[in-house]
Amino acid sequence: MEFTNAIKYGFKNYANFKGVVDRRTWWWWYLFAAAVVFVVQILSGVVAGVAAASAMSSGDSSASAVAAGFNFLLSLLPLAIYLPTLALMVRRLRDVGTNPLFLLFSLLPGVVLFIGALVGGVAGASMSSGMGSLGNGFAGLFLGMIPGILLTLAYGIWLIVLLAKPTKTAAQGNKYATA
Repeated sequence: MEFTNAIKYGFKNYANFKGVVDRRTWWWWYLFAAAVVFVVQILSGVVAGVAAASAMSSGDSSASAVAAGFNFLLSLLPLAIYLPTLALMVRRLRDVGTNPLFLLFSLLPGVVLFIGALVGGVAGASMSSGMGSLGNGFAGLFLGMIPGILLTLAYGIWLIVLLAKPTKTAAQGNKYATA
């Protein structure tokens, strides 16, 4: 499947979580989603910069309000492609013979990150009293976040490897494959 056909396929099956999808379609769609997010980030930065320059030169803050509204609308675009991306990812995991519930493991790094930051911040702040406690609190917070960050990286690498696997047929033991 080519790039444009993969995009059409992704939007045509916007919230279709049933079945499987081949590797080529998934990666073309992922390239499209990454390009959309990249363009939105660039446009948001440009709009914010133009608004800041306009506000500094004229002293009028209405440009900032317009820029904030435009950036809000821009932020809805990646949200619009989130559901088809999730649907295609679930279908791709089925194609390689993996239970799509493994995607729920993506919640674990966030929990570890939150707990680590909380415990590290409290431990760092309680290490000393006075003016230094705020700095120790921030240091503890960042040190507490390290396990969550490492877990996030490991999960991301594991998911990329899983999504890059070739299609597994029913004859190869894929219980999700159609005959």
